[in-house]
Amino acid sequence: SIADEMKSFLNEAFEEKAQSMVDTIQKSTFISCFSEKNDSMLMWSHYTENHEGFCIEYNFTKPNVDPTLINTLHPVIYSKKLFDISKYLIEGFEDHSSYNALSTIYAAISKSIDWGYEKEWRIVYTLGQREKGFNRKFFTPEAIYLGAKISKEDKATLMKIAGEKQISVYQMKLKKDEFKLEAEKIL
Repeated sequence: SIADEMKSFLNEAFEEKAQSMVDTIQKSTFISCFSEKNDSMLMWSHYTENHEGFCIEYNFTKPNVDPTLINTLHPVIYSKKLFDISKYLIEGFEDHSSYNALSTIYAAISKSIDWGYEKEWRIVYTLGQREKGFNRKFFTPEAIYLGAKISKEDKATLMKIAGEKQISVYQMKLKKDEFKLEAEKIL
């Protein structure tokens, strides 16, 4: 029937518009990820090319940290259900003044409960579409943790930088009798 065809056409048009809006939000949102943990065997395996990379420690509670930076830092919310931003997009599409930008931040800090072991925090900026990222003044790291299998070249480079900037360096070591990592201070 004509009514069914019209309904199908409108649903397809809505889906296209909704996807376009999601794409726009994704291109306008910039995220940096951090973790409370520096000794997770899984994260060292996943994120550092099997222990060949490094981890940087920051202290966000320092007195001289830019408050704008702290206001954009959020703990990740681990959930069994995917956050559905479409309701907020529809409201914003119908009335631009009713769109709540916090829904974008909430979507950016939502993650599957399976990742809860990461104890992740995220800095989220919604800055509008850009071809490239952006620079933001940050503060000096507290320490650098070198992966248990880091190359000699990468280790030397990081040790040089850390020495110049007076940053502590730790070498991660795989324990011989446990599935555990230990940090040994080397600078």
